[in-house]
Amino acid sequence: MSSTARSNRLTQVVVEAIVALAVVMAALTGLGYLIGPYGAGLVHGKPSWPLIGPGQYAMTVETELDTDVTITGAPTTTETTSGTVDAATGQRPAAVGRPITATVEFDGPTAGQRWAWAIWQAAGPLLSAFGLGIVLVMLRSARREDPFDKANLRRLQALTFLVLVGGTLVSWGGAFVRRWLLDNSAVADIVPLDFHFSFLPIIGGVLLAMLTEVWRRGVAMRTELEGLI
Repeated sequence: MSSTARSNRLTQVVVEAIVALAVVMAALTGLGYLIGPYGAGLVHGKPSWPLIGPGQYAMTVETELDTDVTITGAPTTTETTSGTVDAATGQRPAAVGRPITATVEFDGPTAGQRWAWAIWQAAGPLLSAFGLGIVLVMLRSARREDPFDKANLRRLQALTFLVLVGGTLVSWGGAFVRRWLLDNSAVADIVPLDFHFSFLPIIGGVLLAMLTEVWRRGVAMRTELEGLI
């Protein structure tokens, strides 16, 4: 085996190891929400991941506030001979105003609220674990044999479906769960009626669909050529 071949093989192995680690971390993160204090209640720890940091397992939702808020220490202005300046620093004036984002923590949620939040939080990491798992299988296939075969085409089609349909369901479903939790809490009257959707899964799914079609045509052409030889 030449040095170039050994280097390429080593690179492939390293990439596979990184993807495999990402699969494990994503799966454990998703499971952590499901078996954590707001899911099944089997684990009450707060794991800390390399590079990512401690896991967020408090039952919280971030939202803007639709009410007046008094901010302690907010800048005030004063008039001087040189004009209006900040009263504390003497610098040019600045104002703090809306939108103001707050973190809402739910104390004593019902079982339905707990599980809705836990499933919402777990869905993204678990979906990522499945998607990265498909990528990992494709990488191993590319190292051991020809990657442009029907098996990898089916895997790429599955990955496209996972990103396009699964990612959209997670994003849009999460938006409705977030809205439901806020509307059934004590802060319902002081938060705006908003929904946060992401169109990234649709964009990513369309790009993957295009790649899948190119892959499919390549596999079909190769099969046709092999039949002529």
